[in-house]
Amino acid sequence: MMLGVAFIILTAGLPVIAGLHLGMTADEVMSTLRAHGGDPDIAPKPCLADLLAQRSRTVTTIARYGSCVGSISERYAGGDLLLWFSEALPSRPGTSVLTEIALNYPSDQRVLSDVARRAGKPSLTDGSNPWTVAMWCYGFRCTDMDSVILDPHSGPFLSIHVGCCLVVTDTEARTKYGSALADALASRGVTILNR
Repeated sequence: MMLGVAFIILTAGLPVIAGLHLGMTADEVMSTLRAHGGDPDIAPKPCLADLLAQRSRTVTTIARYGSCVGSISERYAGGDLLLWFSEALPSRPGTSVLTEIALNYPSDQRVLSDVARRAGKPSLTDGSNPWTVAMWCYGFRCTDMDSVILDPHSGPFLSIHVGCCLVVTDTEARTKYGSALADALASRGVTILNR
């Protein structure tokens, strides 16, 4: 079932899409999606405990099994809502938290326009008037879109490409959680192959 478009607001500057915001747990995300009649598709991934249970010196986090949530996909506004998660290490092992929200090719373009309007003036644009691509950076100064996207320590940001998609991500949180996983495995003599 496709979610409606009425659930787009901004909280503390960061966009909330379909009632979802960065930092929510997978359980909170599932509850929100199901409350609005959604039928999400869940892709699991191994948690730290799953990787340690392999009793191997080398492990891979690229798998379609595990007790953590890797991603969730859902239809929204006629497009694809894609959600990516990281295990909240070291503080909450086994808990998946939302670190990226993407909405690709919604048939209802009002969604992208509404998010852009509510977000206010962008930090950066492509320079066109009206802009086609824009980025909003939260809690840090940004001067170049490519640098923000490629920097593993960028804070939360929103990017919108008119007619295509929007992405709300916190690369810094994803990097922090990934480093905590690698450190926890390394302290037990285990290496991640796909790092």
